[in-house]
Amino acid sequence: MSNELNGNRERLGPAGRLAALFQGSAITPLLALVGLLLGLFAVLVTPKEEEPQIDVTFADVYIPFPGASPAEVESLVTTPAEQVVSQIKGIDTLYSFSQPDGALLVVVFKVGVSREQAIVDLNNQLDSNRDWLPQGIGVGQPLVKPRGIDDVPIVSLTLWSKEGSKQLGAFDLTRVAHELETELKRIPGTRDIYTLGSQSAVLRVMPDPAALSAHGISWGELSQRLAAANQVGPTQAIEQDNSEIKVQVGQFLQSEQEARELVVGLQGDKPVYLGEVARVGLGEETPVQRSWMGQGQASYPAVTLAIGKQPGQNAVEVAKRVEARVESLRNRLIPAGVEVTVTRDYGVTAETKSNTLIGKLIFATTAVVLLVLVSMGWREALVVGVAIVITLALTLFASWAWGFTLNRVSLFALIFSIGILVDDAIVVVENIHRHRGLGKGVLKDLIPGAVDEVGGPTILATLTVIAALLPMAFVVWWRYRPDKIFAFNALEIVLTVTFFFLSMYLGYYCYRHLPLIDFLPYKVGVNIWEGMHAPVVEPGETETVLVYRNIKTGKLREFSLDDTAWQDAEKWEWVDTRTTDEMPAIRPLMSEFSLRDAEGDATEEIVTAPGRVYMLCVTSFDRLPRGCAKRFAKVVRRAAEEGARVVCLTPQPLYGVTYHDFGSGDVRCYNIDASTMKTMLRANNGMVVLEDGVIRAKKNCRDIRP
Repeated sequence: MSNELNGNRERLGPAGRLAALFQGSAITPLLALVGLLLGLFAVLVTPKEEEPQIDVTFADVYIPFPGASPAEVESLVTTPAEQVVSQIKGIDTLYSFSQPDGALLVVVFKVGVSREQAIVDLNNQLDSNRDWLPQGIGVGQPLVKPRGIDDVPIVSLTLWSKEGSKQLGAFDLTRVAHELETELKRIPGTRDIYTLGSQSAVLRVMPDPAALSAHGISWGELSQRLAAANQVGPTQAIEQDNSEIKVQVGQFLQSEQEARELVVGLQGDKPVYLGEVARVGLGEETPVQRSWMGQGQASYPAVTLAIGKQPGQNAVEVAKRVEARVESLRNRLIPAGVEVTVTRDYGVTAETKSNTLIGKLIFATTAVVLLVLVSMGWREALVVGVAIVITLALTLFASWAWGFTLNRVSLFALIFSIGILVDDAIVVVENIHRHRGLGKGVLKDLIPGAVDEVGGPTILATLTVIAALLPMAFVVWWRYRPDKIFAFNALEIVLTVTFFFLSMYLGYYCYRHLPLIDFLPYKVGVNIWEGMHAPVVEPGETETVLVYRNIKTGKLREFSLDDTAWQDAEKWEWVDTRTTDEMPAIRPLMSEFSLRDAEGDATEEIVTAPGRVYMLCVTSFDRLPRGCAKRFAKVVRRAAEEGARVVCLTPQPLYGVTYHDFGSGDVRCYNIDASTMKTMLRANNGMVVLEDGVIRAKKNCRDIRP
């Protein structure tokens, strides 16, 4: 019946019509080319990362409390702050640290809460509840610093100096690192850049108590005058002669000599300089954290620069720009004695993993194409390969347009989807290949009908897989900690149960209505009449075998009665005598095909009938679905137009019933064995099409489109 489907587009289903539409359209190769170009564009512009972009927002809230002990900070600041911040909706975890001179709160929001909304809610909560801060004891205002997944540095540069006369310490390396920060912040795509293990210069003032007492200056007065001398006031405007002059009062101390010459008091008519009452020197601050560079057995002082990227930027490209800029600054901004070592390159790891997964994607596609090439031919392999490549290309473009990046999660998903994609392509191409092998018509006319046969069930099978995986899009597994893996809310439970039953139903539907599988002996293309009259394989003859053991080696050997080597008693000892049973006669299963009515066996009459024969298979007339009966009626009418024969096969006892009316005329009925019909049809109700005794098509009832 596939020829009629190919010949009359109106009888094709949606899959066949779609195939016929694209097959005969000149825009099809253009669409394929556009799909490939879009995929190539997506590969070039889609950012590459090691991990996917997930919206994980957290913030550091620092509340200064100078001079307070950790116990005081906890009771006066940390505990009230926790109570205020915990009222914000969407908080997952709240950490607090009470330390000298202040409190630190780390606020972690739930996955999925937008960064902007989280920071706005946090600032609003702190501003609207300022009354909880202790007043008059020096507690400062809360400082909020938002953080996210993009705050993780993608490149780490470690500055260090080798041993020798020109070896630089942490102080000199810090100066170079700060200058590098300024240059690297100009690179497009960079975000936060900070220095680890830095050691800045400080001015140390060691007052001499005896000198202060001799000049009549107290420590409090000295401290106030130092602070007053080392500050700059706001800019003031002076108007004179219709002109405005900007004046800024005060200055910062610029050098050690300026500090020594600072006037801190008067003794009589003479000024008292800071250098007279204190020792002033330029030194290095006490490091809070140190950074070291290990080379073999030696370690050298180092300073590390951590560079982050902006959200949505290509980590690979940003990392390459940073490394290129550093190379251009050698022997210019970076002294000759300073070594710069890349201790972390997120771009290299991201590119390596992306390229590895892309390579596996290409390997899987190539393997499938080669398999199809060997099994079916170059034309089928080309179709499968093109279908896979174009689909992946369009998927990559859609992923880029949606804002996703190329990371190991998205690439794993693509590799996983190849299984579904390849299966669909192979099923369709194999059915076209089978129709072509039957030799009925040219390839162009065969394609729509062949696609129509398997298109609908293939789409249903794909939708089943999609439905089974949809809960993963709603149940966000990575939002939970390992100890809360089963902490689902009500909505997630409902969605999971719904999609579970939906996938089960679709699976059952596909099981009932998948295209008929060509099980032997009733395979499409098989001649039933020839199979029934195939010669019976005669039984095999019996054979006696003697089993002897080698006395020296202990190995067993079988001898036939004609072989006299076993008679050597010095070499062989008897173990066993075996007699093979007679092999039963093998009869072809096709011989079980039998059709009978009240008048006797009608098998030969039907399977040898010239032309086309439509065999309508009915398990039970009482339980025949109405839609199936309507399709059978249309087949009867079409057979009448063609001049073809129509018969009805059923395992149900007929009890003298010779004909059955499906709604468009009487059809002669015959009895068939139930297991034979099930093996042939793989469905309760359906149709088998014979042409000169050869099976040309098999369909379940839902797939019949006369």
